Amino acid sequence: MIPAGTNVSNAMVVFLTQSDNKGRRNYFGYDKIMLIGFDYSWTYGGKYYAFDEDGNGKANYMRHIYLKNRKNEDAYTSTNLHFSAQWLEQYLRNFNLPVVQCDESTLLGIIRYRPLTEQIGYKYKIEDQKIVRQDMLKRDKLKMELNIIEDRLNKIGVDHFNNFQMTT
Repeated sequence: MIPAGTNVSNAMVVFLTQSDNKGRRNYFGYDKIMLIGFDYSWTYGGKYYAFDEDGNGKANYMRHIYLKNRKNEDAYTSTNLHFSAQWLEQYLRNFNLPVVQCDESTLLGIIRYRPLTEQIGYKYKIEDQKIVRQDMLKRDKLKMELNIIEDRLNKIGVDHFNNFQMTT
């Protein structure tokens, strides 16, 4: 969960997906990223911040643009919020990222819109659960064995080097 607004949260989407003109790395390996509260706007009588209706006055003096959100409600946004929304939307489209918008009150015109309740119900195949758990345990055990082998080889190498130094 990234509890941050616009530029910071956009940066986190970029960080998680690591997409550029050379490829997409999917840094954390997520099969999808769900956007919750990525609305980039506020409605009349709505909250500027989730935790603060007025936003210390911003709800009034940041009304740079009047528009309709995806829910067809009258909404306000600032030039910065609007730019951030357009930038993120273009980034997601250009790299065809596995991002799902779960907030219908958004400015984003992301193709993949699905309600949060539906997305929370998403599950991997149950039959894979046991296999994945067993393979993860095997992997961890093999990593530990590999560390032991590498330590032993390093000690042998240091010992050989030291013996070689003493003979020259």
